Amino acid sequence: MNKIKITLTKEKQTLLIPLYTRALESLKPNPVIIDPKASEILDKIDYHFNSLNFSAQTIAALCMRANKIDLSVKEFINANPDGIIIHAGCGLDSRFIRTGNNTIQWYDLDYPEVINLRRHFYKETPKYKMISSSVTDINWIKKIKSYNKAADNKPVMFIAEGLMMYLQEKDVKNIILNLEKFFPGSEIIFDVYNTFAANQINLHPAIINTGAVLKWGIDNTKDILQWSSQIKLKQEWLFIHSDDLIKLPFHVRIFFYCTALFPLMRNSHRIIHLQV
Repeated sequence: MNKIKITLTKEKQTLLIPLYTRALESLKPNPVIIDPKASEILDKIDYHFNSLNFSAQTIAALCMRANKIDLSVKEFINANPDGIIIHAGCGLDSRFIRTGNNTIQWYDLDYPEVINLRRHFYKETPKYKMISSSVTDINWIKKIKSYNKAADNKPVMFIAEGLMMYLQEKDVKNIILNLEKFFPGSEIIFDVYNTFAANQINLHPAIINTGAVLKWGIDNTKDILQWSSQIKLKQEWLFIHSDDLIKLPFHVRIFFYCTALFPLMRNSHRIIHLQV
């Protein structure tokens, strides 16, 4: 079988990082997350995955992050079975499969070259659509409204996993304020690094190899609430809160417990859940 050559550049190439970590995690006897689609895709693409060289702690963090967002998505679907989910920076993620989606209207959004690659592995259905667009080009909102004439009256969840840190703060702000404007009451869930962590991650060989650069870190989540009086914080989640810690190898679990003792490290990577 001829494998698909990956020709993505810079931040687009980082979509392979969570794909690879979920595939590795799925092989474990007691995995944090099970993602057979990630393993299937991995077998079909040509890429030097050995160059990523991730620590056990990084694999654990990315898989706990994915599982936490999956759980939040499932809660949203259970509460809003006729709602809309917009998954920005979707990469090759199988979240719409993992979350057992069968009633929700789902839109996966990413750069045109990423969506072209994605179409090798996923097929659209009436309930599942792919949109080729940069998340910073807000015209994707018009596309969703053209797909779904009832979108104005539907509950909406916007997901951005492993995405916002590659944007400028002004772009993050613009996305959130446009979601507030066009989908009032929508929920927004995304992860962030503090400025210390963002600077450190830019030195990681896996990030250097892709040519990507993290451009945004935020130390105080309350700064986001100043962008609009309509923005409300539903939850700020830290890795020390994860129920999945018990599944980790002892030395990895100890790492998370120890780093949680220091505020700079405890808040280095977190998930923010807003309502606008």
